[in-house]
Amino acid sequence: MIEWTEDLCIGHPVIDGDHRKLVDIINLFMASEGRLDERVILSNTLRLLVEYAKGHFAREEQIQREAMYPYMEMHVAEHKVLMVQLTGIVQSLFIEKSKPLDKRALSEVRSLLKCWLTDHIRKFDTNMRDWVAPSK
Repeated sequence: MIEWTEDLCIGHPVIDGDHRKLVDIINLFMASEGRLDERVILSNTLRLLVEYAKGHFAREEQIQREAMYPYMEMHVAEHKVLMVQLTGIVQSLFIEKSKPLDKRALSEVRSLLKCWLTDHIRKFDTNMRDWVAPSK
């Protein structure tokens, strides 16, 4: 499970709200470990994540544009990498079925999703705090 901690806060209500929603989506899948419908939950989780991440990235990039965030191009490139990773998982597990959907794959996806979100927030999103967080 991903625990929401202060170091994940950016200080912008839209971005923080989106991040909390992404944490909730991933945590629903994390909580499914060992359930009979775990594979179905993974499929639904990935579908939700892909759709929600697209909207989140668009909102976050708009906020960065408005704030004239100087590292926006690099950030947009990172968003593209994350989307390629997510869609690659979907492709290999559910479309091509080139990777077996077994316990090992489920464990790998769990680990990847946890790191995917928290690493991105901590390594990239926190850098924009001073630019996008409303002044107090």
